[in-house]
Amino acid sequence: MTNQASSPAKPALQIFKAKLAWRKDLNTNFAEFKFELLEPNRISFEAGQYLLLEVPETGHQRSYSIASPPSLDHAIHLLVDFTPQGPGSKYLQSLKPGEEVKMIAPLGRFVISDQDSQIGQTEKKIVLLATGSGIAPYKSMIEDRLITKKDYRPLTLIWGLRYESDQFWYDDFSLLASQHPNFSFQPVLSRPNEGWQFHKGYVTDVLSIQDDFSETGYFLCGNGSMVKDAREMLTQKGVAPENIHFETFF
Repeated sequence: MTNQASSPAKPALQIFKAKLAWRKDLNTNFAEFKFELLEPNRISFEAGQYLLLEVPETGHQRSYSIASPPSLDHAIHLLVDFTPQGPGSKYLQSLKPGEEVKMIAPLGRFVISDQDSQIGQTEKKIVLLATGSGIAPYKSMIEDRLITKKDYRPLTLIWGLRYESDQFWYDDFSLLASQHPNFSFQPVLSRPNEGWQFHKGYVTDVLSIQDDFSETGYFLCGNGSMVKDAREMLTQKGVAPENIHFETFF
């Protein structure tokens, strides 16, 4: 995972022990995990940051974005994509409720600046682009911005998946959109069924039809090719580098 954003991480880096409270399978590829913090039993972080999970007996650490908002300070939710079947996903796939893990958090600078900050004054609109599990930090960001911080700026989420069977968290985002007039949720499928009524294609297709790229902060999270293509498109549209924030999953 690599990231670039404008605001430095503020909360202190710590080593945490936590236990798995529950796992919820979202579809055949994705699952949500809730870890209750044991020691320390509280965490301070900024929405959009990630953690390093220790994979026992391998010497590996794997990075996962924190999907829960900072207001939930006694636990951490993670979104896990089992598709890669690497050390991290295999370890988590075998983990049972009650088993303990070690993690280092918080890390990263992939965060939305407050609306009254210097960069917040230039980013009067926020657009979030995600593919696949790149949605994880945005769940934390969106809940934090809309519910906790009462951010009034227009906030748009454009999330791309392949098939309708890949969908999850759609009800959560749709509910937030119905409750917050400044939030827009735009799902995109690259291989939709015939009856799909929303955007078809790729998130960059949806991005390209925007009519105004000014005074906007763009956040890109997901596979490397999407991030590369979106950065090139935004640069061609005249968006300044400091208003393009990205995190890449390899």
